[in-house]
Amino acid sequence: NAAGTNDGMQEIDAVITWVDGDCPKHKAKRAKFLALGGHPEAATPLRWEQNDEIGYLLRSLDLHAPWLRKVHIVTDEQEPPLGGLSRAIRDKINLVDHREIFRGYEEYLPTFNSVSINSVIHRIEGLSDRFILFNDDVILVGPVLPEDFFIGDKMVLRGTFGGSMVEGILYTHHRRNAANILGISPENFFRTAHVCIPMIRSLVEEFYADNEPVLRANISHRFRDERQYLPSALSTHLAILADRAVVREKKDWHFITAVVCQSGDYDRIRKSFNRLRRRDVKIACINDLSSAKKTVPSVTWRIARAVEGNEIGAVKYILKRRVFRTVFA
Repeated sequence: NAAGTNDGMQEIDAVITWVDGDCPKHKAKRAKFLALGGHPEAATPLRWEQNDEIGYLLRSLDLHAPWLRKVHIVTDEQEPPLGGLSRAIRDKINLVDHREIFRGYEEYLPTFNSVSINSVIHRIEGLSDRFILFNDDVILVGPVLPEDFFIGDKMVLRGTFGGSMVEGILYTHHRRNAANILGISPENFFRTAHVCIPMIRSLVEEFYADNEPVLRANISHRFRDERQYLPSALSTHLAILADRAVVREKKDWHFITAVVCQSGDYDRIRKSFNRLRRRDVKIACINDLSSAKKTVPSVTWRIARAVEGNEIGAVKYILKRRVFRTVFA
């Protein structure tokens, strides 16, 4: 019984960062600060777009990770649509407003920067020491166990060591900056796969207790900035340095990149989404669902089928969500 392995000191939470970028209030706040300028990559609408990805993610946690203790959803004065989800998963959800995790740092709100937000997620009240960070474009497409993310007191890492870090994009700058803070050389840098990431709250807290100015500098940017570091990369390398990390040898994830989603290539997109049904794939990330849908409208069906594991379950889930959105719109 997977749930039986997760008690007492073994509690594991999920943390999801989510925003509805189409919300008029959020759009107005965002426009006000965007007018002040910034890095072009930081202003792409894709960063705040949502296509009900969180609905698929929550459904996947309900089906494939029932052992999770709590699911913390970090938002900015918003609430995601929870209709069509089971009572079991809804009872686990804790909505966390930015004001909670930025307490004492309110001068940096509002923020529209996931790098800044992820820098303070360890400040969620009641968060378990071991937790898994999800972006809302990540889903589970197969059963997972606690040991897929933590073995004892060690994080399970997905990715590879070394490789080029000079790619000229913000994400690379952020990773490289995290490595520089800890004195990690390029060959010893761990390139985390673009999926959910296990983290250890106490390791992050201990680091910031001695390096509070580092935290303050990182959360001071309302939009992504080249000077920032990636909090998950910092957390990963803190665990590696503390001998509290192991690398998963067998790949069990699939990343559908923005390049694929935006390619306009019907066959390429369809084949990539079809891989979600492979038995060896448990975790997936879909970088730009909106663009993929424009070329292959059935991709949402393919996601539902992968999460549910069969066509009947996919139909039932889609109809539930559709009815809820129609009735409560």
